[in-house]
Amino acid sequence: MPSLDINVRNAAPEDAEAIARLMGCLGYHTTAEQMRNRLDAIGRERSYATFVVIANDKLVGVVGACVCPLYEEDTPVGRVVALCVAPATRGSGFGTALVERAERWLREKGVSAVLVNSGNERDDAHAFYTRLGYDATGVRFRKSFK
Repeated sequence: MPSLDINVRNAAPEDAEAIARLMGCLGYHTTAEQMRNRLDAIGRERSYATFVVIANDKLVGVVGACVCPLYEEDTPVGRVVALCVAPATRGSGFGTALVERAERWLREKGVSAVLVNSGNERDDAHAFYTRLGYDATGVRFRKSFK
């Protein structure tokens, strides 16, 4: 297998189209314009960060993270709020590189732990997070207002 030139960097507005495609891979269909607007809003929040991984000049993954103060603890926790690697490149270490970058940013922000939500149907993602040292600790509930 040829060596890949891998770079993890902060997301930029011009990444919106590629990130929108990645969100579509997770079932969250969005347009490039919607993603540009979301990245703009998220970028104004100091408690959020978005990183992308570039391999051989192609954006192949994205991770979003945020810092959340808690009611039950003095130290905030971090959250990985979005993670996707292009399906054709999964298993190549890009997801790990993204999570490690997000964790480093979160540690710099002084969090005590990192939380991740993952849908019940995402068995591969559950195995991935377990390999990275995450423990399943609960169940997420959702109520939509439409």
